[in-house]
Parts: sequence; structure tokens; C-alpha cells
Amino acid sequence: MEKILIGFDFSINKPAATIYYNGNYYHYFWPISLTKKQEQLYQEAEVTVKNRNLGSINTKNIENS
Repeated sequence: MEKILIGFDFSINKPAATIYYNGNYYHYFWPISLTKKQEQLYQEAEVTVKNRNLGSINTKNIENS
């Protein structure tokens, strides 16, 4: 039986996942916002990037119940 390992980073601003499958690592990244240069650097490092192009989260404006 082949192992598949999956790891997640559930951070708000830059969530990510890494999958180990069939002897290879696959990296995925969903940042709130990146510059085109930053996005290109990640892609050159073989990281799949889905740039969401959202504004930063302001915790002072968030209400908890």
C-alpha cells in the first residue's frame, strides 16, 4: 500500500498544503495577496499558487460572539 501524506497550514493570511505522494512533494499556497514578482518566485520554486488578491484582515473590525 502506497503512503500519501498531507499537511496543512490553516493560517488566515497564507494558508498552504503539502502533499507527499508517489515519492514526490506537491506544494499549494492560497495567499490573501501577493505581488506579481512574489507569485512568480513561488511558481519558479514549483509551488502552485492561487493568489486571492484580497485586502488584509483587520482584526479590530471583527466582532466575536
